[in-house]
Order: sequence, then structure tokens, then C-alpha cells
Amino acid sequence: MSDTSRSQSRVASFFEFDKHDTDAKTEVVAGITTFLTMSYIIVVNPAILSAAISIEGYSDGQVFQMLAITTILAAAVGSMVMALYANRPFGLAPGMGLNAYFAFTVVIALGIPWQTALAAVFVEGIVFIAMSSVGARRYIIEFFPEPVKFAVGAGIGLFLLLLGLIEINVAVADEATLVSLGSVASDPVALLALAGLAFTIVLYAKGVTGSIITGILATA
Repeated sequence: MSDTSRSQSRVASFFEFDKHDTDAKTEVVAGITTFLTMSYIIVVNPAILSAAISIEGYSDGQVFQMLAITTILAAAVGSMVMALYANRPFGLAPGMGLNAYFAFTVVIALGIPWQTALAAVFVEGIVFIAMSSVGARRYIIEFFPEPVKFAVGAGIGLFLLLLGLIEINVAVADEATLVSLGSVASDPVALLALAGLAFTIVLYAKGVTGSIITGILATA
């Protein structure tokens, strides 16, 4: 057996490919798809947090860059821990719902200094780690009814959908209804994005391997 074959065998054994009925090719495609799908957080998370965070001596652009680097490091470390310690194929990154709540509600609306708010987030993380280590967090999660769990997931999904529609100029601000349909027929960004989305859906419906990757790259 060659060195390459041995390495592949060790990787397959470590990640238990046979147990989960998968292989390296499938996992690589899934990993690239997950990365391309969640990579928007590198830009969106700093954009949200920079609205609430300002550091003396640094420009808004520099703060944005620091937040972008922090976002990348947090996502990379979290995903690596999930892969190598928990052995689960999950990508982790800062949550879109909580960062918007932190910036727009806690800091901007309630007027709490961002340093104090971040300290609360740090304490919250310590509490969650302690709860997880003794198994209490699992019981709390199981305490919530199933409809509530589904509603939370659906709510976050709709929030992300709204952000996506805003980015491609399909949804725009409106004084009367808060959100309105943009000039889709005359906006090249919206037309291209919707065409790419339709193309991706068709590929996915036909069962094409890597349909999401293909759709993203084709649209780009």
C-alpha cells in the first residue's frame, strides 16, 4: 500500500466514512459547498457589528477589517474543533440573529456600551461551556417543545433570506410597508441573482452532484 493510500485509509477511519455511508469525494464536495454557502458571513458579520463598534484611533474601514479577520478566525477554529474533536461535518460561524441583536438592539437601541455588551457575551459563553460540560444544556434544549425549535430555525432562515434579498436588490426599504419589492425587471444585479438561483434549483432538482457549487460559480 502506498503512502497516499495509507493516508486516505487513516482519514477514512478517523472520520468513520463507512459508518456514515460516505467517502472522501462526497465530503470534499459537501465541504466546498458549505464554505461557499456560509462565506457571506465574512462580509455581513463585520458590516453589522461595525455599525455598533467604534474604536478610538481606528477608522471605520480598519474596524471592519479587524472584525472580518476575527470572524474568519472564529469560524475556522469552531469548524476545526467540530471536525477534529466532535467528529461532525458541521461548519460553525458567528450567528446572524445574535450579532444583529447585539448591534442594533443591545448597543444602538438600548445604548449599552459595546465593551459591556461584549463582556456579557463572554460571560454567556463561559456559562454555556459550564452547562454543556455537566449535561445541563441538553436537558434545557429538550425542555423546549418541538414547535418552538422548528420556529427558531424557520425564523433564522427567513431572516437570512431577507438579508439575501436585500443584497441582490430584490427587497428594498419602504416607508409605508418597511419592505417592498425592488425594481427587479431593470436591475441587472437582481436579474443575475435570480437567474443564478433558478439555475441552481434546476440542477438540484435533477440531482446533479455539486449543484450548489456549480450555481454559485456560474452566477459569479
